[in-house]
Amino acid sequence: MVKYFVAGWMSALAVCQAKDQPQGSNPSQSNQKKDLEALYEGVRSERSLEKMKDYADQGLARAQFDYAQELYHGQLCPKNVPLAHHYYKLAADQNYLYAKTEYAAILYLDGDEKDLPLALHYSKLAAEQGGPEEWYDYAILVYKYGRYGGGEEDWPLAFHYYKLAAEQGQMEAQRDYAMMLYEGRGTKQNLPLAREYYKRSAEKGFFEAQYDYAWMLYYGEGGPQDLKGAKVYLKKAIEAGHKEASLAYDHLFKD
Repeated sequence: MVKYFVAGWMSALAVCQAKDQPQGSNPSQSNQKKDLEALYEGVRSERSLEKMKDYADQGLARAQFDYAQELYHGQLCPKNVPLAHHYYKLAADQNYLYAKTEYAAILYLDGDEKDLPLALHYSKLAAEQGGPEEWYDYAILVYKYGRYGGGEEDWPLAFHYYKLAAEQGQMEAQRDYAMMLYEGRGTKQNLPLAREYYKRSAEKGFFEAQYDYAWMLYYGEGGPQDLKGAKVYLKKAIEAGHKEASLAYDHLFKD
């Protein structure tokens, strides 16, 4: 689930520049912030921990995020997870999209049950601001823990966000959206549509979807039976390392 959550600190820059929403401020404050951002951009490639911290402590969200990433991953300094949390939260509270995503992730990964409501809160904020990746992240948490983190699933809400992400082509979301359609979770069962979205995800190379799609083809669920196609997609899943696909292939297509 979490491969998308904790990305390298350089990976988010271009998207963050486009998606960050400015906070309300007077023109003087806005100009000061732009000047600070321009200065930071001039030194950012140096990856100087001292300069990151300096700009972070001046309130620059991007620097707070970068500094938090270094503290969390321990590349330029010893790891300091509690301090990383602090700077992630500072950046997230300034509406920095990827700080919201990362902060939600580490609360989920490193925390316990008491941290789930806060993880869901920041994941929801990221979903409201972001796009398919953020929608998918939020759907995963809501599917497992409900919208408030109380342990009760909220399948209709999860379905809504899976659907949004799937329709925009997010590969993992397409597979999970198909699964919910197949099982009728959060929506009415719809086997033809489930088959279509398993196919879309499988064609992008997602081995879990390749395995699921192969079974639908084999049994003719949601469409005509296609034994040749089932064999093809099971082989694709096997090549990608899906263990159950190998067992299924031996069982279904034993010579």
